[in-house]
Amino acid sequence: MKFVLYFCYLSIVWIIAFTGCGMKHNENIPHDSIHLQAKTDAELDASHDANTLAYLGAGVSVPFAAAPCGVTYAFMTAPTEYLGGIIALAGSAAVLSLLIAHHSRPPNPPPERLIGKSPEYVKFYAKIYRSKMRSHRMRAVAAGSIVGCAAITVMSAIIISNL
Repeated sequence: MKFVLYFCYLSIVWIIAFTGCGMKHNENIPHDSIHLQAKTDAELDASHDANTLAYLGAGVSVPFAAAPCGVTYAFMTAPTEYLGGIIALAGSAAVLSLLIAHHSRPPNPPPERLIGKSPEYVKFYAKIYRSKMRSHRMRAVAAGSIVGCAAITVMSAIIISNL
């Protein structure tokens, strides 16, 4: 029964994470040709430059790093509740990885793409580029954290059922 309760808590956390973590969206985009071209270029370049595999790996690794802490915590507090401690700490580590990924500064666009462009284009391009890079990073870290937590939960359940 406690497993279902922990799973429900994690589900609520992931629903909150996938709704955007308070990310700002760019609805108020002017509709002139400079802004539209900058937006199109920035979105295309950001999706091309995003290192999704690295962020996915970072998201997977955080719950695995927290699992030994969960085992230690569970053993010290309630030796029969290994699974609850593992899930709780892996889930909290995954949420922490999402917060770190959200608040770390996304990279600036490569300057060679902005040579010869107007200052207005450069400013808007950089804003959209950073926003899209953060969005790509958040999605990859969230997906990796979900995979990591699911793997930890399954492996823990198998190990505990064989004890």
